[in-house]
Amino acid sequence: MKVTRQDVAELAKVSPSAVSYVLNKTPGARIKEETRKRIVKAAAELGYRPNIFARSLVLQRSHNIGIAIPHIDAFAAFGNFHFSETIKGIGEIATDSGYSLTLSFSDRDGLDYTELFRERRVDGLIIMHVGTADHLKILKLKEESYPFILVNYHLDGENVSFVDSDNVGGAFKATEHLIKLGHKRIALVNGGMGSSNFRDRFEGYKMALKKYDLKFDRGIAFQVHVGSRDIPLIIKKLLGKKCDYPRAIFAGNDAFAVEAVNVIRKMGLSVPEDIAIVGFDDIPLAAYFSPPLTTVRQSIVEIGRVAAEELINLLGDGANNKKQIKRVLKTELIVRQSCGAKLKNVKVKGGEKRK
Repeated sequence: MKVTRQDVAELAKVSPSAVSYVLNKTPGARIKEETRKRIVKAAAELGYRPNIFARSLVLQRSHNIGIAIPHIDAFAAFGNFHFSETIKGIGEIATDSGYSLTLSFSDRDGLDYTELFRERRVDGLIIMHVGTADHLKILKLKEESYPFILVNYHLDGENVSFVDSDNVGGAFKATEHLIKLGHKRIALVNGGMGSSNFRDRFEGYKMALKKYDLKFDRGIAFQVHVGSRDIPLIIKKLLGKKCDYPRAIFAGNDAFAVEAVNVIRKMGLSVPEDIAIVGFDDIPLAAYFSPPLTTVRQSIVEIGRVAAEELINLLGDGANNKKQIKRVLKTELIVRQSCGAKLKNVKVKGGEKRK
């Protein structure tokens, strides 16, 4: 026999409307905390399941959180560590809060974000893998006051909500670590400046050099287009002058770092004995790579959780959903073997290896 809202009301000794307010999380409903708990407990005891379709019609809401991933197809997205972990974090919070997820992909011209709202397919939107081509579409969402949050991206100078890692601080710690190991010339192998993450990591790198009075050398700071074959050319260029190549590299992500190590080995040199390397992200491979990769850890799952929590809070506070969410999560330097810090009886000073 199906449990009804009336059954929950009778067990909790409240009105059916109070049950509706609590279980639908109706904004502005004045329900005492003691009463709310009693209703939730009664619903759980009876195994009450609300009619999602009916609730959506009444509230004019879909009870869906949208995840938009433009410029990539679904197969590639789920094969990507960052995307899958972020979606995992979003899903944990959404499920606990009674929301379903709607995923949208596009590997060509991006996505029409406003259409998702106009068709009431989503109540709020989390946007990942943003590029410069999406800026106008995002500003249109803001102009029309739709609730949305960017993940792992921010628009400089715009009052747009986002959740991201401390890329500046993480890159600073990575570069500082290499400096404290004695390196004076530290090359940078970073992503393109179209990504706010790579822009921030570039800034963190330069900040560390400045703090320790080291000159920024544009000739050893490189940009790599993700998915290109630039890194072999870059490493060969860096190592072209065998007596004067940088003895340390900060890579803007772990994928760049791993590829750099492989190229260095093919050229007959060793990591970290000849060149120290630090990456960024702490992907699963980092701990098991040879040598294990020193890197900056960011919690991708936690970024997803925080983004979902903040968006759901916005949805529950409709009158205030124009406020900006600006969450920057801490990063952590994970020291392993690739930087040379754990080599026994080896001191690195002035960029030169000495035994």
